[in-house]
Amino acid sequence: MAPIRKIEDIYVTQSMMKAWSSGICPLVFKAMWIDETVSFTPSEMMMYGNYFEHQAIGATMTGKAPELTDKMKKSVYFERIQSQVQKWHEIVREMKITNIAPQRSVEGVINFDYDSNVLPVKVKGHFDVDCLVDGVPTIIDLKLTGNVNNMYGDYSWGDPGSMDLKQSIHYKMLKKMVDGVMPQFMYFVFDITPDLGVKIIRADIREVSFDAHQKEIFVMWNEIVYGLMNGFEAKPKYTDCISCPVKCPMMMKVPEIETVEI
Repeated sequence: MAPIRKIEDIYVTQSMMKAWSSGICPLVFKAMWIDETVSFTPSEMMMYGNYFEHQAIGATMTGKAPELTDKMKKSVYFERIQSQVQKWHEIVREMKITNIAPQRSVEGVINFDYDSNVLPVKVKGHFDVDCLVDGVPTIIDLKLTGNVNNMYGDYSWGDPGSMDLKQSIHYKMLKKMVDGVMPQFMYFVFDITPDLGVKIIRADIREVSFDAHQKEIFVMWNEIVYGLMNGFEAKPKYTDCISCPVKCPMMMKVPEIETVEI
């Protein structure tokens, strides 16, 4: 994706929305998503995930085959991923998954009525698998995780209702917008435990959730447009600043003082 130079270049993605809503410093957001002067460094688990995806469906979002280190290839996790790739192919056969279109990039426009004007906001998504499951239009998102039964943190697939799953809303919205069909959305989650856990989770979206998602898109788009026109302001926080790649003048070099009353 090319750097954003003007308002017309903004494409709202679910990844961008997650980053913006996470409380990220606006200057870091600008460096990563607007100027693209700071790249995201994937963790080892993310690298394994990209490898799994490439082996399972023959493609990745970047279009490049992921490269693992020799150490990663010798890991027991590497062997387990090979087994999970075979499990994916078994599931494809058993669930009659057909018409597989891997890594489909989709774009659309939402027209918002605002102050007697119509504001077109561009939205974009990248489906891991656009397909039919036993004849039903379906988007499948492949996930590789540490443990499918984990109950805590950002990857609590043991309690998926507690997670931020706006990706499912965004992608179903895009599929309906572009193809005129409301698909089902499924997460296929594979882990790297010795048990080789697998979970299939279908996200059923309420109409109110689609409405809330579109409102969130519009609010974020407005805030980004304001930043482009007036400048993005830093929100320094010591724990973030110590490892921040931007190194702005507002960088906090000492921790905030905490006060305790005794």
